[in-house]
Amino acid sequence: MKSLLVTLSFQFSQIRQFSQIRFCTLLLCVFALTAASPSALRAQTFQPISALSFTMTEGGANPLPQLVTPTSSTGVNFGYTATASTESGGNWLSLSYLGCCGVPTTEAMQVIVTAPASLAAGTYTGKVVYVSGSNSAVTLTVPVTLVVEAATSTFLDNLPGQLSFSMLTKGNAPASQSFQIRNAGKGTLTWTIATSYGSGSGWLGLSATSGSGAATVTATVNPSALPGGGLIAGSYIALLTVKTAGDESTIPVVVVVGGSTLRQVNPLYFVKPYGGANPLPQLVTFASTGTNFSISLTTVNSGGGNWLQLNPSYDGCCGLATPQGITVGVNPAVDLPVGTYTGEVIVSSGGTPGLAFPVSLTIVASPTALFDDLPGAVNFSMETGGGTDGNPPPGQSFQIRNAGGGTLGWTLGASTSDGGKWLDVSTTSGTAPSTVTVTVTPANLPGAGEAAGAYTGQLILQSSSGRETIPISFVVGPSGFVQQNPLNFAME
Repeated sequence: MKSLLVTLSFQFSQIRQFSQIRFCTLLLCVFALTAASPSALRAQTFQPISALSFTMTEGGANPLPQLVTPTSSTGVNFGYTATASTESGGNWLSLSYLGCCGVPTTEAMQVIVTAPASLAAGTYTGKVVYVSGSNSAVTLTVPVTLVVEAATSTFLDNLPGQLSFSMLTKGNAPASQSFQIRNAGKGTLTWTIATSYGSGSGWLGLSATSGSGAATVTATVNPSALPGGGLIAGSYIALLTVKTAGDESTIPVVVVVGGSTLRQVNPLYFVKPYGGANPLPQLVTFASTGTNFSISLTTVNSGGGNWLQLNPSYDGCCGLATPQGITVGVNPAVDLPVGTYTGEVIVSSGGTPGLAFPVSLTIVASPTALFDDLPGAVNFSMETGGGTDGNPPPGQSFQIRNAGGGTLGWTLGASTSDGGKWLDVSTTSGTAPSTVTVTVTPANLPGAGEAAGAYTGQLILQSSSGRETIPISFVVGPSGFVQQNPLNFAME
């Protein structure tokens, strides 16, 4: 093991709620690189990354940043620097790194579009250049295209800035993730999706690769098709390119395989009536699959103002230790028009691969059938090995009610971040009012309930008005809160 001192000094912009740009300098970090000889270092290169594309409306909100995860061709991490430049349209392209102490490969960097309101409809080009800190001759150039559309055109609404999957080495397949394709303009949106790979090929499956109009597409990872068949730790990348007749947008994809990484967090969804009360916030548990580490978080919005909120919010260096519960809430302006708005939470873990997950807020017309307040989370806990006596933690129930008009029909799906079958629900569809009971099976946890840790999952409820989510956490260990089930009150 050799230690290579890499001095990284570069200026980057960090967007907070797209209303403030801060310029910082990252100085000095020591990266431990495994190398048999100097020639082994020279042999390292970046995995290829396909061209990135952004779409926005003329004079409209900036698109969500895309998180690009440079990876090593040999699997041995090394430090890198990155610069952004544009060939046309002014200085609309910048970079941001959320962590601290330099940038090693497998650490994602935000690629950010901040276009002036006066930028006319058209196509603009730029590029991001990555340079190895150990050998400046090792570079990677990624072209970047920004298409600015007239408001009367047909074009893509915001897409996620990244799909982040994680799994244990030799573990279960990670939970699938869905994203929405919507038309932000006029007319009929016809689209296709192409997949390119920087690591291996064929390991990412899509529920649809073409369509017309709005759609929900589900992305699924096949571990056996990953390089090494899911048996080798590493970060594996791909890129989805969603094309329409006049523009295209990209979604970077990363699958992190290892012993200590962040447990996967899937997209969150909120629905509220126009002019009505905000939905309850959702409590997301950020946990490690192995050794605990610190995390930093930040949010970005695209359209609708600064409606996405975190509590606590920490975007500094060496911040919040896992496991950590973070409240994700929405607080839009009371007169925010009917429509769907997309934001994103970006999590960095200072050397351990981070993640990003989109948050969608749908504002519906008041008479519409929609979910009344749902729980912000369902939490289970037990002592290590507590389920071996046949007495798992008691199930918990919640109510599904209609807060609008008409009839509310619904469906319900459950998933776990580790892909295990330890989470179950009493019913998967119905008509409000309904009661659903959530149960856990410790024997189906990683380690069969004998390994302490924080295990996470998610419920997704779907109705005609949109999707809503309920995060799930299951804490196993000798020191933790005793499980408290819901309380119910009634009054005349």
